[in-house]
Parts: sequence; C-alpha cells; structure tokens
Amino acid sequence: MNGDEIEENDDSMFTWCLSIESHLIISSVIRVFLIIYGWIHDQIFRLQYTDIDYVVFTDGSRYMKAGRSPFLRHGYRYSPLFAFLLLPNVYFAPLFGKFLFATLDIITGYLIYKILTHPRIQLPPNQALISSLIWLYNPLPMIISTRGSSDTLITFLVLGTIYFLVSGLYLYSGLLYGLSIHCKIYPIIYSLPIYLFLTGSLPSNRNWTSTIVKIISPFNRSKLTFFLSSLVSFTLLTYGYYLRYGQLYLKEAWFYHIYRKDDAHNFSPYFYVYKTISDPLTLKILSYLAFIPQVISIIYYSGQYCLKFKSTTDSTHSVNLIFSLFSSTFMFVTLNKVVTSQYFIWYLCFLPILYPFLQLTGWKQLTLLSLWFAGQGQWLLIAYLYQYLRWNVLGLLACCSLIFMIINLVIQFTIEKHFVPHLKFIDQKSN
Repeated sequence: MNGDEIEENDDSMFTWCLSIESHLIISSVIRVFLIIYGWIHDQIFRLQYTDIDYVVFTDGSRYMKAGRSPFLRHGYRYSPLFAFLLLPNVYFAPLFGKFLFATLDIITGYLIYKILTHPRIQLPPNQALISSLIWLYNPLPMIISTRGSSDTLITFLVLGTIYFLVSGLYLYSGLLYGLSIHCKIYPIIYSLPIYLFLTGSLPSNRNWTSTIVKIISPFNRSKLTFFLSSLVSFTLLTYGYYLRYGQLYLKEAWFYHIYRKDDAHNFSPYFYVYKTISDPLTLKILSYLAFIPQVISIIYYSGQYCLKFKSTTDSTHSVNLIFSLFSSTFMFVTLNKVVTSQYFIWYLCFLPILYPFLQLTGWKQLTLLSLWFAGQGQWLLIAYLYQYLRWNVLGLLACCSLIFMIINLVIQFTIEKHFVPHLKFIDQKSN
C-alpha cells in the first residue's frame, strides 16, 4: 500500500467513522449540555451566561401573553414574531427558546451538508461532511445559540433560502427569504446577487445590448416566482404586525435600525466618530455616506460572481452565488456603522460551504484565522482597559477598531484571490 492510498484511507476513516446523523446527535448533546450549564451559571455568577436579547424576547412574550404590545418593553426592537415564538418561555419552559435556537443551529449544519451534496453542486459526501462539521463543532454558533441569541434563526432561514434556490424551488426559497428580511433587515442585501443569479445564461459572444436587456428584464419565471413569493411572506407578516401594533412597531423594529447612531464602543471605528462629533447635520451626512462603500461592495461582488455566461456550469454558477453572498455579507459587516460579535455569524454560516473551494494551504488558513482572532484580541484588551479600568485610551481603542477593519479587508481579499469554484479542483484535492 503506497502513501497516497494510506492518506486516502485516513481521510475516509475520519469522515465515515461516523455518519452525518451521528454528528448531528453528538453536537446536539453538546448544545444541551451548554444550555444546562448556562442555567446553572446564571444561578451562581453575577455575569450572566444568558444573552440580554433572550431576556428582552422573554419579557416581550410576557407583554404579548397579557394582550399588550411587546414594544412596551424598553429595548424590544425586533419583530413581534420572536416574542410569539418564545411564548412557551412564559407558559411552561423558560429554556424553550434556547432549545429552539440550538435546534435551528443544528439544522443549519445539516443544510450545509445538503447544499454541498446537492446534484447541482455534487461535492463528494466525505468532503461535504467535513464542511458540516466545521459548523456543528464551531464554538461560536454553539455559544451564541445556547445563550439565547436569535441569529441562528437567521442563518437557518438564509441557508434554507440557498438550498431551495439551488434546488430550483423558487416558491419555497422566496417565502423563506421574505421571512428572513422580516426577522432581520440585513438579508435584503442579497436581493441583487440573487436577482442576477436568476437571470440565467447570458450570450457567450458578449453582445452587450442583448445582455443588458436580459439582465434588467424582470419577466423571467424564476425571478417572478422568487421575488413575488418573497414579497408575499414579507408583506403579510410586516403589514399584519403593523395593523396590530401600529407606528410603535415601525419605529422600534424598523426605523431604529435604519437611523441608529451608536456611540458605544464596538468593533466599528465609526463609534469614535459618533462619540466625538456633536453636530447633528454632520453626523446625518456621515451616516448616509457610510452606506456608499457597502453598496459599492455589494454591486461589485454581485456582478463579478453572479452573471453567468454559457460556458459556466451550473455547479460553478451556484458556488459563485454563495461566494457572492458571503463576500457581500462580510464586507457589509466589516464596513458597517455598528459591529458586534453576533454579526460575525451572519457571514460565518457561508464559510463551511466555501471551504472546499478555497485553495488555501494549512499555513495560510492558520494565518488568516490567527489574524482574525488577534484583531479581536487587541481590541478586547484595550476595550477592557477603557471600560472596566477607566483608562483614558479612547483614541487607542478607535485605532484598534481601525486595525480590525483592515485585518478583515486583508482576509477578504486573500479569500477572494484563492477562491476556485470548480469541481475539477476538488477532485484534484481529494486524489
């Protein structure tokens, strides 16, 4: 037996000693343990394991149970759907919401496997399993979901949208997409890449007149099905809750996030701008200007990766869509006016799907991962000195935020450089 055969057998043993179903069970047990630990932790320590958002959701559920608006609870700035889903917290099980979010987290890991093994992508099951494990055993989504954060609901809806989109089930995909925008406004940035993806094959002779006409034309069955169903699910929920809760719903759940000005220190260097500039007009102008880099990056990655010409295979086209969604999200978060750790999960859910298509050596992967954690570490250290020890290091903290932004930009450009959306590369890698 030669070295290549030994390496192939080792890879097979690693991936197939346990099935995807077994890993789903094991990772579920880990999350149950974390939920139980979190409950015990909260009884003992002053610093709570449970996310403050979970407390807000539950309080909103109490208001809803009493027939009142959840927005009467100070700080409730979410869809009333979250309060509705967590009503069992109030009636019989305070930990119900955590189990719900953890379950959706597990389903997200399974969706990664299903997307990669889909006939339109056709990744070998053993490699798809590795990608799924990257999510299922990732401490970040584990902790986020078991602390009671709702972000795993969004990752579930977004990856569900992708799965049905790749499957050609545009009605179901659109319904989930509209629901995702209702729950959290940021997935609206996926409208352009999905629209271009659904444009289909473009002329290989690059006749720009016919190409542009085909791109801008909405009269395409897949486009109409997807976006009309998205509009239906979004409108029914949003308008329905508006009729129920009125202007307060619009103000807290929608307008607050659009016009939000956060001068509390966070990973975004914009916090320093809001903290040091007091002129309202200047801040308003800067607030609008801040959207420009985000919009440019979304347009660039949408056009670069989602416009399909005849020579492009269905597999490559689908992987390009996922890369476009990842890059748009990564840049949106990196350049956003407010950046917190929970936002990272918005783009991390795409990385396991893209992992097989990144031509990165082990050292390059380790370097990028170390850079990402180092960027957070240096910021967290100075933030601790500023917030808890009251050191006068606000300017240094702003520099740390800027450094973290630069690190993220370097990571994005490196990933883009080593992205290879061809199954031929996957076959070579596995041999």
